[in-house]
Amino acid sequence: MSVAQFKTKAIVSLLIAASACGLAFSQRNLASKYAALGKESDTYAIPNADHLVVFSLGYRSALADLLFGRTMVDVGIHFVEKRVFEQLGAYMYAIIALDPKCRDLYHYADTMLNLSTVEMPVENLRIARDIQERGLKEYPDDAELWMSAGMFVAYVAPQRLGENEDKSEWKAAGATMIQHACDIWPKNEQLPSACFNSVGLFEKVGQNEAAIASTERLLALTDDPDTRAKAMTYLSRLMGQREARKREQLANKISDLQARDLPGISRAKYQLMVPRTNVRECSGIRTTWARPDCASSYAALANSAALTDSSAPIE
Repeated sequence: MSVAQFKTKAIVSLLIAASACGLAFSQRNLASKYAALGKESDTYAIPNADHLVVFSLGYRSALADLLFGRTMVDVGIHFVEKRVFEQLGAYMYAIIALDPKCRDLYHYADTMLNLSTVEMPVENLRIARDIQERGLKEYPDDAELWMSAGMFVAYVAPQRLGENEDKSEWKAAGATMIQHACDIWPKNEQLPSACFNSVGLFEKVGQNEAAIASTERLLALTDDPDTRAKAMTYLSRLMGQREARKREQLANKISDLQARDLPGISRAKYQLMVPRTNVRECSGIRTTWARPDCASSYAALANSAALTDSSAPIE
């Protein structure tokens, strides 16, 4: 190898080494600057909700989907970087302003706002509940949304609420949501265990009447014998054996009436109708306590003292 070639290779090696050192130094410097930027507050990058609706040019649902997807990505970035997404609630309310029917937002709101690698603000609990309650107004017959919201409000949120918060109100509100979810739960699917646990939740917050009403509703509406047996167990504990037995007799009486009249429909649909009565004999009678066979509704039938007499005919 000639001297000239040796010098050339040496220069090239020195340049490569210098470049590597410079790159390492620059990366370290940039990394520290990037980390410092990551600690700054987030900037809300879109206009307020009213202006956003105008800027959508009529494509509100499409813009809501685009914004929801981008928000989900940002949630993931903040999760990885262990940062609080400070403006997340504002983005969610903007999506609702564009498309109040964005079901996925209502379904994932509590998770997005409160599940993270860092401690999330307590205010996020209130934002999540508010968004979920908006979703329940938009989807009053969506059992899954009602159950999801109820589980969050009744069980998840109270664990992180401050001492100045009314945790009993949250638990009772969540139990009511769960109760409604159970009322509208698809009849071809088994009722979740939360339907029974919510009764105990009412008891814990001192709302025994609500616990009894919830159990009676399960007993009245469900067709599943196992569910009815569990409901009877709860009623026996809440009311005593004698009173629970009266409720069971009522449920059995309605079952017999349904089997005679319309056996092909559910108990819930059957009880939306009026009991079959003898119009000639019941004309002018208002004291249904004396003539339960003349009751104009199943609620009146349930309030009749004669229901405890299993021999009382209903024609």
